[in-house]
Amino acid sequence: MDASCATGSGKVLLGPKRKTWSFDTPRGVYTIQRKVVDPIWAKPEWAFVELGESAPVLPWSFSRLDPLTLGKFALELGDGYEIHGTLYPHLIGRHITHGCIRLNDPDLRSAFETTDTGNKVYIY
Repeated sequence: MDASCATGSGKVLLGPKRKTWSFDTPRGVYTIQRKVVDPIWAKPEWAFVELGESAPVLPWSFSRLDPLTLGKFALELGDGYEIHGTLYPHLIGRHITHGCIRLNDPDLRSAFETTDTGNKVYIY
């Protein structure tokens, strides 16, 4: 499959206690580890730092759970990286994400329906 996507911005976020996050999409060969319908994003610490807020102490606090941002489907690639949907289809084709790969709805549906767990994904 060939589709336009949004990928990592390459930006670096500085957090508390000298913690940093780099928002790159890693290159290489990955395996689809899990396919998820209606994925729920468990916001990591950096999502709160980016907004100037403190992250909840409990990893599954309700303020961490977001059922909308990832779209209808997600293909999990491991290490927190996924191919998923977007709330901002006008940004497809740009380096704008925190590392995940975003697809527009029709391409995401096609990728979800035509792949299986164990399939290889080449990011270059």
